[in-house]
Amino acid sequence: MSKLSGKEQAFVLAFYGKAAGNATKAAEIAGYAKGSAHVTASRLLRKAKIAEELERLKKRREDTVVATAVERDQVLTRILRSPTYKPITRIRAIQELNRVEGRHVNRHEIKGTFTLEQVLGASRTVEP
Repeated sequence: MSKLSGKEQAFVLAFYGKAAGNATKAAEIAGYAKGSAHVTASRLLRKAKIAEELERLKKRREDTVVATAVERDQVLTRILRSPTYKPITRIRAIQELNRVEGRHVNRHEIKGTFTLEQVLGASRTVEP
């Protein structure tokens, strides 16, 4: 972050920190004038250097915050193998593992005469 000024660095850190993604609050926390923080925040977000740094921090944060597919599979596997969970919970863990691995497929039987557009349209709708 050496290419940013002190206030800009503070803005970037506050954006993903105390301000929790609120640019106006981040500008205020960084020391910019409260009365014009919303304008300053908008200007800062348009600066290429700040946008790059925000994107870099976002990526780094996602890499460390979001569980990987392997981690999620391991949690589900621990649940299904553990006798301390209720049988329905263990069954749901198995179902979820099968779903994410593509082993479970919902099949629908359609009877009658339909156009290709009708069938494709029906396949795109999501059931609740």
